Formats: sequence, structure tokens, C-alpha cells
Amino acid sequence: MRFMAVNRPVKAEIFGESFSLRALDAPDFGAVDILVSDDGTASELLKKHSPVLVEASFDSSALPRFPRKPPSIECISSSSKVVVLRAGGVGDHVMFLPALTLFREALPKTAKLFLATQKEKHPIFRSHRCIDGLMPLPLTLAQLVEADYVVDFSESLQSPDFNSMNLTDYFLKRFGIDNGGCANKAPRLLLPCSGGTSKVCKAMDRLRKRVRSERIVLLQGRSSNPLRDLPEELLTHVAESFPDIGFVSPDAFSALHSDAVRLRNIEDMSPWVSSLEEYMNLVASCDAVVSTDTAAYHLAEAFGIPSLALFGPISSDLRIRYYRKAQAIDASYTGKTCIAPCGLHKSFSGCPEAKALGSAHSPCLLSIEPEQIRKAFSLMCRRFWI
Repeated sequence: MRFMAVNRPVKAEIFGESFSLRALDAPDFGAVDILVSDDGTASELLKKHSPVLVEASFDSSALPRFPRKPPSIECISSSSKVVVLRAGGVGDHVMFLPALTLFREALPKTAKLFLATQKEKHPIFRSHRCIDGLMPLPLTLAQLVEADYVVDFSESLQSPDFNSMNLTDYFLKRFGIDNGGCANKAPRLLLPCSGGTSKVCKAMDRLRKRVRSERIVLLQGRSSNPLRDLPEELLTHVAESFPDIGFVSPDAFSALHSDAVRLRNIEDMSPWVSSLEEYMNLVASCDAVVSTDTAAYHLAEAFGIPSLALFGPISSDLRIRYYRKAQAIDASYTGKTCIAPCGLHKSFSGCPEAKALGSAHSPCLLSIEPEQIRKAFSLMCRRFWI
């Protein structure tokens, strides 16, 4: 957990939350002007907004009130307010849901649980009953000191467990919960409030009427992490192999493949997808998902939709071990500098193997043959659609 302030008055929007901050030397500077965040997010913000945003330090024990780190769940009283600080991508947050739910169940019934995370990610948690409220991340010191306890996930990327454990198990361990005694670790999500009335859902309804099989599959080749991006031809090959099925993409295809897309059964949905909530509606409106290792298959599982996910740098077992409707293709690759899975994630700078070979994509993912994907997709359809 780290603290930040500004050296001149600033109005800013950070991860979807608006802040109006007074300068450190302002006479009326106070707790509402100090930002609090996890270590990783703070490092990102300080690097991006230097020299205006600066790190602040102070003796928290000198404050009249400051939340403590709970030594165990049993120490949390029934009247307590607990704030969890957790930043992450969409997929990470979906895998966090089962752990957060079990943490809520372990707390006294009358204790209050709040989650502080990027406001732009709030749609994932908005309908979840396991929390009493959502807070932005960063949040202000004034907001934080209202809590009795704080659970901070700052050390995630530095922990050996983060790269060796299934992510849901890792979250449970950080909460102090025995993951071996948890029967259900699959995520579950309700549909966004807009449901079938959103522009995405209406566009999907129109498309479904034009598709011979009335089945629609999401193709997701791009990731928030370029290490896991797929070449477009892998996805167009899937669509070409199943002409009776409709396929949609949340991203526009490049000019190289745009003609092929128009001639095939792939619909560009990017004009309707400009927010996380719209993306969630898109996934929830599909009958299946074919995806690289990114948010799509996590959301599909949470909505009870079958998925086929392609894994390269990260082992599928660290992600989908407890998923009921997800199938995986793990790359089998031995290169000049690595053996898949190598464990690289976005805290690392690029793929050394891709650089050595002059490749725009991770070679481990390129080693997955189109026919392998076609067969796995066909198996998924037979397993879940019949």
C-alpha cells in the first residue's frame, strides 16, 4: 500500500474515477487530497504522472484512526468495516470472485465488506451480493480511514505463489482461507443490468436471425497483454471451417483480413463495444467463446458459456483448473530461449523468443496448428451443444 499526492492543484480522471486534488503545500490540504493504492498501481501512476504526482509518506500510527491488517479472519469483529484493495485485469477479477465470496462467508454476518478496485472494472462486481459496496482504486486516505481493517494484495506479482498456484487458490491463501476445503471455486456472474435492452444485445438478436444454425461464437484474438495476442488468420480459419455458425469479434480486423471477413460469417462488433459493460453483454449473448488467454473465457465461464482458450506463456492449469465449461489448448513449444509455458506476464518486457526470431507474436502460440483448433472447437460443440 502506497500514498500519493500532487504538487499543484489537479483535476483528473484515474481509471474512471474523477478526483479534484489540492497541492501538498495548500493550507487546506487534507486526507481527501492523499491517494491510496496498491503498490503496483501506485508505481504505474507515479511513473506516468511524474513530476506532478509524488509519493507521500507519513506515520500512520500518529493518525487518530487507521485500518489494521487483520492477523486472521477470526479477529474481525461483527461491527467491523473491512476494505479489500485489489487491482487487476478483467480475467484476474473474475478469478477473484470465488475467493471474495468465500471471504465474505467467513466474516461475521454483520461485518461490512467493501472492495476498492479500478472504477472502470466495477461492472464485474456491481451485482455481486458478497460485498456491501464498491470503492475506486486509488481511493483517498479519507475513505480508507473509515475502515477498521484493510486487506492489501500489493505483493501479488512479487510472490512466488502468484506464478505457481492457480490464481483463485492464490487469492484464497492471501485471505487466509484453506483452499482445500472449498467445494466450488468456479466464478459466477449475473448479467449486466442492461441485459437484453443494450445495443449489443439488439445487434446480436438481429445477427442470430440471419445465422443458419442460430449459434453465435465470440472470437477473441487480442489480449490486454501483447504476449498473448493471436494472429488473425487463426480465427478466420475457425470461421471458415464452420460456415453454418455465426462468429463475432469485439475488435475490427486489419485491412489484410477485412475482405475475408466480409465474405465469411464473421461480424465486426467493435462499433457497439466501447465499455466493459458492453463487452460483458457481448460475451453473455454468445453461445460459445474461442479466445486467447484473456478476459473472454473467464467471463464465459462466469456466465455459464462454453469456451475454448489457447494458452502459451501461462499454463492453463493456473487459470481454468476449476472451470466447468472451459477447454484448453496448451502450446507445446521448445525454442531457442524458452520452453512453453515460460510464465511470462505483462510485468516483463516482451517475449525474448519472439525478439530472437523477429516474430510479431509469441512463437509458442504460433505453434498451435489451425487443424488442432478446429478439432478442439468441434469437440466443444459436441460436448456442450448436443
